[in-house]
Amino acid sequence: MAALDGQRTAHDYLWPDPTRFSAYARIYHPIERDRPATERSWIGLDMYEYIRNSPVTGNKIERELCSWATAAQAFGTHMHPQAQYPLLTKQDPHNTEPKVAPDGWSYSTPKTGNLIPPTLSILASVLALHTTTPHSGVAAVWEGYGRLIDSGRGAKEPGTGVLPREIALGPRLSLDGGTWNYFLFGAGASAFVEDSWVSRSPWIDTHFEQSPTYLWPDDQAWALHTNVDLDSSIIGGSEELINQLLQTPGIEALPLPTDLLLLPL
Repeated sequence: MAALDGQRTAHDYLWPDPTRFSAYARIYHPIERDRPATERSWIGLDMYEYIRNSPVTGNKIERELCSWATAAQAFGTHMHPQAQYPLLTKQDPHNTEPKVAPDGWSYSTPKTGNLIPPTLSILASVLALHTTTPHSGVAAVWEGYGRLIDSGRGAKEPGTGVLPREIALGPRLSLDGGTWNYFLFGAGASAFVEDSWVSRSPWIDTHFEQSPTYLWPDDQAWALHTNVDLDSSIIGGSEELINQLLQTPGIEALPLPTDLLLLPL
């Protein structure tokens, strides 16, 4: 995945019109939940004491990923296309601490601005089937992610971060009147089918496995947007693509009418 040619403008890279797709879906980022392996419920236990004493007591914690629909069922709420996670879990939106449900599991908040590698890999395997250019496309990564441009220590010097100096100083895709800027890398959907995409992505360091903010193929058959501030992603494409995503194990998605888009792609 190489940075794209700095001699061309961002829009030369076939930035798709995000309003022209025939169908859309919202991809819900997975939730991690946990509970004590022996007691099988946090109810009646002091979670923090239990975890703190684990090295001495040998207490084991059972962890797994689950869907928003599972969390909604646990908290007695209803999952729907425009669901907001804090409302599903009856939690203050400013409180990101895990919350214990009546089923005894503790539910963490989903990751914002990031599709975890296994989820993106499953998604990419479907996306690659719905483009004539599965091996070529663009991955755009928000410039504001920590340590991309500089190390964060001392003077802010481009090239001291994850990206080499020539990329850190290179051209970017500018959207929303220059409010949001993104580094561009050449990458088709097929590049993300295996989890090993993490080790091949020049914008990733050892501390954080960041997915692209935008991903689209050269033929503009679809566009995927993972907004940096949101805990879900939006995909626009053909009705066939969206229908397949809705049926794909490992992906939680619901169809999203264009008049219900949370944010433009």
